[in-house]
Amino acid sequence: MIRILLGLWLILSLYGCLDPKAEDVVRDWRPLGQNGPTLGAAVTASPLAKGQTWETYAGEAGATTVRVSVEYNATAAAGTCPTPAKDLRPAARIFLLLDFSVASDRSVTPVSARAQVYTAKGYYEDYPLDLTVMADLMAKAFPLPCTDLALPDYL
Repeated sequence: MIRILLGLWLILSLYGCLDPKAEDVVRDWRPLGQNGPTLGAAVTASPLAKGQTWETYAGEAGATTVRVSVEYNATAAAGTCPTPAKDLRPAARIFLLLDFSVASDRSVTPVSARAQVYTAKGYYEDYPLDLTVMADLMAKAFPLPCTDLALPDYL
């Protein structure tokens, strides 16, 4: 019986069936090196985070794209920012979207970061962010700029 199980394990590992999924590779990735937190832990510990969604897509040149979408508490975030200008109001929902590329050798490369903010009626704006937003995540700081968290009052 043990020989059969060992043989099955060997076959599965040779065909890549036991390789970690791209999403797990990104969750376990440590942007600050071996002594730093995993990306998954940093996203979970991000201040004001309400929830997260991880998705995997076919990428370019054999790579896989992994996206993490983090929703933040919009009311609490608005309380940490200056009062918006007269013609603006705080967003009803706010998200940070991060895309990563996972190569066939399981190496992780950050690709893009952006903020999406929504009104209560569903209108939204999408703002590109600099990848330095990763530094805020790793430092357990709120990663979205206040200037992106308000939308025109008439929408």
